[in-house]
Amino acid sequence: MELAAGSAVTAVVPTLAERPAWLAAYLLPLVAGVGYPPARRAVADQLHALVVRHRFQGLCLKTPLRTPQGRLPLVAGTIPYGDGRLEMYIWCRSGMSTELFDDYLPEIKVACFATEAAVRPHHRWGHIVVLELRR
Repeated sequence: MELAAGSAVTAVVPTLAERPAWLAAYLLPLVAGVGYPPARRAVADQLHALVVRHRFQGLCLKTPLRTPQGRLPLVAGTIPYGDGRLEMYIWCRSGMSTELFDDYLPEIKVACFATEAAVRPHHRWGHIVVLELRR
């Protein structure tokens, strides 16, 4: 990956000399981030968290993971960890519980590209459910 980024930089540098200075200022951090593996992994983890969040919300539309009025659970946030683990914090609306998510764990695993999935209540707030997924 670093070799490809380096060859792309050498091909682009001569053309940047004829472009406005602001273009190089925007492209330099992008090229530096591609060549730096920890930055590349962090961006990939954030992108994976975004995809998992959208896939989970799509699953909620297709299954009864909703309130009786049809309202979806609110995904309050996703936290990716470097070891392939992802925690999704879900705000349960009235009528939802940890057991509801526990019943649909096989579907959640498939939709979220996970090999393991676990649901637990938040240690502080009762209306928040933590869905832990592992790639």
